[in-house]
Amino acid sequence: MIERSRRLGALLIERLQRMQSRHPLIGDVRGGDGLFGVIELVRDRGSREPLSPWPQMHPRLVKLLAQALEGGVSFAARGNLILLAPPLVIGEGDLEEALNLLDRLLEKF
Repeated sequence: MIERSRRLGALLIERLQRMQSRHPLIGDVRGGDGLFGVIELVRDRGSREPLSPWPQMHPRLVKLLAQALEGGVSFAARGNLILLAPPLVIGEGDLEEALNLLDRLLEKF
């Protein structure tokens, strides 16, 4: 399980970093020590100004979370952070589908 967690975690972080390169809304991607990742949302990547003041959650983020749930994926969020902590038994295909959904939702953000 530990090795699988590392392998899927590396996949998760690599995909989140690719999303970051396409979505200016993503100011930072954190994680990499297992199957856990965090996306920090910002108004401006250069200044790293948060999307909304901590601990408030921006209404568009609330909407994104609801749309993800409608799509069958539950993402957690705190303030400007989207927390990704899938179960260790998740299949690689299911992880890819969840990340594809997140990518599509961020495009509409």
